Parts: sequence; structure tokens; C-alpha cells
Amino acid sequence: MAGMRSKVYFMRHGETYWNVMGKMQGQVNIPLTAKGCQQAGQAARLLEGISFDLCLSSPLSRAYETAEIALAGRDVPIVKEPLLIEQAYGVAEGDSHEGFSSQGSAVFGYETQPELYVAPIGGVSFDLLYERIRRFFDEVLVPAVQAHAHVLVVAHGAVLCALANMVAGGRPIASFWKSKLPNGGIGSFELESGVVAPESLRLRIS
Repeated sequence: MAGMRSKVYFMRHGETYWNVMGKMQGQVNIPLTAKGCQQAGQAARLLEGISFDLCLSSPLSRAYETAEIALAGRDVPIVKEPLLIEQAYGVAEGDSHEGFSSQGSAVFGYETQPELYVAPIGGVSFDLLYERIRRFFDEVLVPAVQAHAHVLVVAHGAVLCALANMVAGGRPIASFWKSKLPNGGIGSFELESGVVAPESLRLRIS
């Protein structure tokens, strides 16, 4: 089915306990709150009219559980994709978001001035995150849409910002978070012959 026009939906996981506490989650497995499960259920209702052929999910439990709830009762394979795991924060995982505005903090500038953010020990920079998401797009997503008309991607805030920014044609690091979805938020774009269809990116589907 090469050359077909396919639609990719992308969804951020539901709220977790560390989202509520304002902590850096990164690659730590933190469970969904009751509200997070409700958000995934709301997404299920928004997506119920779409015949998905495949779901690609981050292997972290908060994303995979969100995918399971969003696709409950459907015969849609949910595949854990390591390239979708959240950006690593290394020694700063578990640190408070209050550090975003504190010079000297391991997470200084992360969401407030991302162009100034320096990945802490064991962490991943925005540039390296973009490289990984480009690999996901080229090596996983494009082959998937050549065989499937509707694909759902369930992942994390930073990962999906990188994906959306890339689809939008590239944005400077300073504008990285302009594409951020809320917990349980959904966006979409279309691909034709492996190329993003112009003006097809949509955020916050409701």
C-alpha cells in the first residue's frame, strides 16, 4: 500500500502522581492517578470512531496503561517501542519543577528557557532527543504507515513535542514546548508516501 495517505494520532499519557507533585519523571515508572485513568477514558471516547490498525507505545507503564484504556475492547495491537521512552533526566529524575527557574539547579531552564538547559549527568539533551525521534519517524513510523491507514502513538510530553515540532518543519529549541499536549491530550498529522502532508498537524483534538 505504498503511496497511501495515512493518519497518525499521537496522545500523551494520563496524569501521574509525579505530575501532580511537580517532579521530573523521565524514565522512572510512575503510575497513573485516578484522574489519569479518567483522561485515558475520555480519549477513548474521542477516538472511538477511528479504526486503528496499530498502536505504538512507550514501554513505560504510564503510557502503556493509557494506551490500554484508550483502546479497551478493541482488537488493536499495542506494540512497545523503545524509541518512544521519555527523555532521560539522569541524576535529576525525581527533582522538583521548581528548579526550572533556579540557576544552579540540575534542571534550570528545562521548560522555562529550554535553549539554556544543559542535561545533567545521565540525562539526554534536546538535540539527542530530536535525533532519537527522527529515528523513530524514519525507521518505525514511516514503515508502519505504509502498511496501516490509522496509527496511534502514545508517549510523553517531551517526546511528543519533539515529534510535533519535527512534523511542523522544525522549531528552535527556544520554542520547544509550544507543541506540548496536556495529560491525555491528542494531536494528529497525515503522511503520504512517508512525507508529512502540508498543514496537516493538529494539536489538542477535542
